[in-house]
Amino acid sequence: MSRGTSFYGNSRTYNEDIGCVSKSAEHTFIIKDSYGDGIYYGSYELNVDDQVVFSGSNFGYEATNVIPANSNIFVLDLEIDNYGGETSWDLMDSMENVIQSKNTYSYSSGQTYQEMAIIGSGCHTFTIRDSWGDGICCTWGQGSYKVEYNGDLVVNGGAFGSSESTTFPDSCQASPAETNEINSNVDNKSAKISAYLEGEEMFLEEIDQMLNERVIPDVKAEKDKGKTKGVEKNKV
Repeated sequence: MSRGTSFYGNSRTYNEDIGCVSKSAEHTFIIKDSYGDGIYYGSYELNVDDQVVFSGSNFGYEATNVIPANSNIFVLDLEIDNYGGETSWDLMDSMENVIQSKNTYSYSSGQTYQEMAIIGSGCHTFTIRDSWGDGICCTWGQGSYKVEYNGDLVVNGGAFGSSESTTFPDSCQASPAETNEINSNVDNKSAKISAYLEGEEMFLEEIDQMLNERVIPDVKAEKDKGKTKGVEKNKV
């Protein structure tokens, strides 16, 4: 399907319905401007399954948008808390290649955003992060996030601490048997550690010393971090 330069009138809105296309084939949408300044006072959107997959306006002479074969639609809805600069996220494929991401200070506090990506088949992992470690809900604002994959809900939340990761689609999740095997391995290692400690006849004083040197400073640091944060945010 194509349209020539004389097809569209000035300052009007058009809706072109291409119809059904094969998902197993790659598709390329190219928009051109003969003067080379894009759609200076307008814009375009390309929708697939009622989702905006590409949009723009200032593209010069042309913009090329490719929809890969067997592609899928990833959508992230974000409602930012009172400290938007702390939020970041990334979407990776099974080889840990970053497909799309946003760094800290990409979002304004108290605003809502929608991010979208065309992704291939296979397993993907979405990770959302908060640089302060208190998520986006609920102490410093009622933030939230929601991830959809081809229109189906993958995960939603907001109270996640420093980070939260979700792998999708469902076929990529560990089976109950695999989960039980992991838990069994952890239990076996714990048992071996306990047996080792008993065999060496470590005294309570030595254990207390280990706790004081390794664990307690970390706990104190977390408490100090929380106090510092409270003071800083109350100043705003």
